[in-house]
Amino acid sequence: MTGRRPSTLLVGTSLAALWAGLAVLTAAALASLWFAPPSSSDQWVIWAVMVGTFLAGSCGAVTARHPGSSAARFLAGSAAALLAAPLALAAGAHTLASVLAVLASTVTVPLAALRVVEKRPPSRLLRRADAAVVVTGAGCAVAAVAGVEAAQVAAAIASGTSMCAGTWVLFEVTTGEDRRRVLWLVLGAAATTLGGMLLFAAQNSLPMGPLSTVFATGALSLFLPLAVTVALVAPRRADVRVVIRGAAVLIVMLALSAAVYEGVAAVWELLVGARPGKGVPALLAAAIAAGYQPVRMRVEASMDEMLFGRSADPVETLTRLGTDLTAGAPPPLWLHTLRSTLGVPGIALRQDGADIATAGTMDDGHTTLTALRAGAEHVGDLVVCLPPGHLRLPRAATAVVELVAAPLAQALHAARLSEQLILSRGRVVTALEEERRRMRRDLHDGLGPALTGIAYTADAAVNLIATDPERAVETLRGLRADIGDAITEIRRIV
Repeated sequence: MTGRRPSTLLVGTSLAALWAGLAVLTAAALASLWFAPPSSSDQWVIWAVMVGTFLAGSCGAVTARHPGSSAARFLAGSAAALLAAPLALAAGAHTLASVLAVLASTVTVPLAALRVVEKRPPSRLLRRADAAVVVTGAGCAVAAVAGVEAAQVAAAIASGTSMCAGTWVLFEVTTGEDRRRVLWLVLGAAATTLGGMLLFAAQNSLPMGPLSTVFATGALSLFLPLAVTVALVAPRRADVRVVIRGAAVLIVMLALSAAVYEGVAAVWELLVGARPGKGVPALLAAAIAAGYQPVRMRVEASMDEMLFGRSADPVETLTRLGTDLTAGAPPPLWLHTLRSTLGVPGIALRQDGADIATAGTMDDGHTTLTALRAGAEHVGDLVVCLPPGHLRLPRAATAVVELVAAPLAQALHAARLSEQLILSRGRVVTALEEERRRMRRDLHDGLGPALTGIAYTADAAVNLIATDPERAVETLRGLRADIGDAITEIRRIV
């Protein structure tokens, strides 16, 4: 204990110093913008302050969760470089400010992103990807200092390619929780890239000034560090593949809607010689709205198949399950049918906390539970083991589980009633046999000896009539009492 306390105190002191230094640097950068406003050609420093401030906050969040993280160190270096750029510009060191911003954007931020997996698998390709990021980032800095636009574009493309290659290698060498973190990185990079492309296209059609462009670029640049922060701090807060699916479906539908609208308008203009009038766009928008939902469902099904595998078919599942139930198949066969349809590692039926039937391999820490009810009675639970890398069942699989819950509950209820009937019949047969044995004992041990005694007493009375009539009378009176007792015993047995 005494050896750990100084170490913990040292880590806490280091974290406090890091946060204090980043806070002071952020305040100094904001003050430089206030007291030494940049010229119209140097307004990119506003972008640097925006992104640097966000990176400082990301560094604090990651460091609090993972002290000593290599990604946190690169985030801190990126924040420091970007926040120092406006200070260097205010001091007149324009070249230094540009180099700091370029190196932070093309070297330290990508290296932080490629470390979303804390314990990276040993891979020569990963080390080469890191080296490529450093080399291409240095090339971007040299091109920025030289001021050659073509060199800047080429270096930026090379840097982006190195980042994509490193992300691809990282995805290939990871599994499970680490791959989920890499998917967050993919989502952030894709969002930043697509947002930049849309912003570039919008500049040609929207009246955007230099300051508006800087703020829009800064907002788009936050997607990647935000994704890195989520991947390191809370990768299981949401299923990243569901997020990717929703974003992809939205982008595809927006692109299809815009393409259909512009395509029809272009054909109209080609045929008529003028753009469509006021009524045509309204009709075209109504037609797009009418076909939006069917197309969206097909796009969602395609995305589900790409991200989650083959989609579960409710009709096929009900048909196969109905065949099993009609044929009187046992519960393990029901579960085998469901498991093969849903494509999950395992599935189980549970009653009163105990599994009554299972199919596949179950992992109790990675399951979803659906209550099975027959009317108001809770007859059991359907426990589905989630596929690897999933936080919840895909939407199609969830719909199938909800659909089959009712017939499964009824079948389970019927099976329980049948089992109870068998047990009840067994108890009835046992009770009847016990009653027969008891009656046999009563007849053999009680009534039989009594009737035998009556017979002997009657013989004695017959023998006494001639020699001792009075004693014979007394014997007959005793015989009468014995007969009365026998009658009472017969009534009791009956």
